[in-house]
Amino acid sequence: MQTPNFANNQFVDQNALNTAFGAVSGSLATLAAETFALPGLLRPEWLSFSASGMVVTVQAPPPAGVVTGPGVVALAHGTTPGSDTQTYSVDFTSLVPASGSVTAYLIATATTVQQNPVGVPGPPPGHPSYNPNFVPTIGYASLTDTLALTASTSAPNNSTAFEVARTTLTAGQSLLPAGSLDTSHQIRAAGYDARQPILFNGSAVLPVTDTTGAFVVTTPGYTATLPSAAASVGLSVRLANASTGGWTIAAGGSDTITGVLGDAALTSTVLAAGSAAVFWSDGTAWRCVATSITGILGNLLLGERAINGDYTIQQSDNNTLLEAGGTGTITFPSGLQQGTRVCVFTNAGTTTFAVSGASFYGNGVFQSTPISAVNSFAYWFFFDGANWIITSAPYVNSPAFTGTPTAPTAAAGTNTTQIATTAFVASSIAPLAPLASPAFTGTPTAPTPAAGTNNTDIATTAFVAASYAPLASPSFTGTVSVPTLDLAGLSGFAMYSSGGKPTLSFAANNYIQVAAGGGSMAFSAGSTAMVLNSSGQLAVAAASADNQAVNLGQFPGTFATNGSLELPGGFILQWGQATVTAQTALDITLPTAFPNAILGGGATYDATSSPPGSGPLGVRLLSTTQVQLYSAAATGSYVVHWMAWGY
Repeated sequence: MQTPNFANNQFVDQNALNTAFGAVSGSLATLAAETFALPGLLRPEWLSFSASGMVVTVQAPPPAGVVTGPGVVALAHGTTPGSDTQTYSVDFTSLVPASGSVTAYLIATATTVQQNPVGVPGPPPGHPSYNPNFVPTIGYASLTDTLALTASTSAPNNSTAFEVARTTLTAGQSLLPAGSLDTSHQIRAAGYDARQPILFNGSAVLPVTDTTGAFVVTTPGYTATLPSAAASVGLSVRLANASTGGWTIAAGGSDTITGVLGDAALTSTVLAAGSAAVFWSDGTAWRCVATSITGILGNLLLGERAINGDYTIQQSDNNTLLEAGGTGTITFPSGLQQGTRVCVFTNAGTTTFAVSGASFYGNGVFQSTPISAVNSFAYWFFFDGANWIITSAPYVNSPAFTGTPTAPTAAAGTNTTQIATTAFVASSIAPLAPLASPAFTGTPTAPTPAAGTNNTDIATTAFVAASYAPLASPSFTGTVSVPTLDLAGLSGFAMYSSGGKPTLSFAANNYIQVAAGGGSMAFSAGSTAMVLNSSGQLAVAAASADNQAVNLGQFPGTFATNGSLELPGGFILQWGQATVTAQTALDITLPTAFPNAILGGGATYDATSSPPGSGPLGVRLLSTTQVQLYSAAATGSYVVHWMAWGY
């Protein structure tokens, strides 16, 4: 607000003064058009911050400001006399503690500043008060309410001083890091709104716009979802729960709600019966400021007062919120002015609504019998000149119909919460198939079940094509298995394969046998016959007669420097390596003892250690377990290879 700031304008330039007062008049008109219900910050989402060292610079473009509890509305005009600016600088240096840490607050208050400067030249020559030594000065035409920003370690009271941001300062700190200002504790001012609240019984997204007033729920159990905080920056909505149970308020998407439980960021909160709150968006989250239900519903009307016991509505109750308590009957008479509107909030006790000389009307029914009220509920009554219209009441929102209630028939194709009459249902299902034994035509479709599904789901052609192979030239994948083939009693069989590996599986002790008398199993040229055991190895029985397949298991042996090999029939070949000294016998123990007899042996020098000159090497058969080596060389030691055989 701006007020004139001159006690005597005798020597003030009149043109400048008129211009200055014009600015004052315009400002007063602007402020007079706006009143507020709750104190707090004006448009805090418009504030922007930057820091250099320990100095925070705040840009506060209009209409950023503050509304105080005493009712002062102060917009951002700066605090320098004669200057109107929206740029503020606040130094936190003096708040840095000597040790430890401290919480520092950036606080908004309302103050005044002199504005609209006007030159004061002093009395002219010839004037009785003329003073040749007078120095012309500057006067100010107005004293303006303005926003002031300061730093403090004391928390604001949120009535005359409000938190804009907070930060933690530590000993020795000389720089405020980027992002160190926490603005999640701001309280936003809420304006009055004379519009009737919007009844919002249902679970849906709140349609918050610049023109939204307040929403009231009268039936418990619903969930209202706030719209996107980013898309609703600067918007606010007041919510009042006039039902008998909780009303869940949820943040949409990844948004959160702050200000409900200290600093916690919630995805939803619950307004208890009879409670209310103001929600506003800062562009990144929804802020919540709790208030009373009468603080919201009362602001929507012109007055508010409490009544107890029996009471008769008066003409003076028009546009008034009556808070009923105790036990009594509230009577609504006829004869009041048409358009009279009353809201009764049943707070406690037992309240009955009665009508005199008129009727109640709600849900298409006239009623003159008393109505028992439900506590913690806001009832709205409107007198149309003949009857009292109930625009919100529990029995209106949860009616127990009898007889044959009717409703308008929705247009074909409607898919909303509108009541569906029997006519709408009949016209909608006429082209549809019955659930029991439907006779489809055309090309009906259905969801395709996941592969491997085995239940009563409809199997589409896509499911069948993906689940089964064709009989002709199937292309199998994965691990293919076939049933066990029982060949008992069969005179013959044939199996054909093209690129695959068909497998015959037999039970224990079962096998394929070709009967005596000339039968055979024939394999075409280029094919290979294999019989594999459980380890994937070729399995052939040990041969015991002519014309039988030989099993590799019939060739036991040890394949090493000193080793042996046994051939079918029992013949054993053994070998080894040793170092002999000239003119000295060396006994060798065989790796494997010959079961029956040793038949012979031999030895030779290793290519790397042949003796010079003549040096014969001899082998003597000592027993079935030993042979003896002897070198006839004159001197030295030599590596030799020996061999023995027997059975």
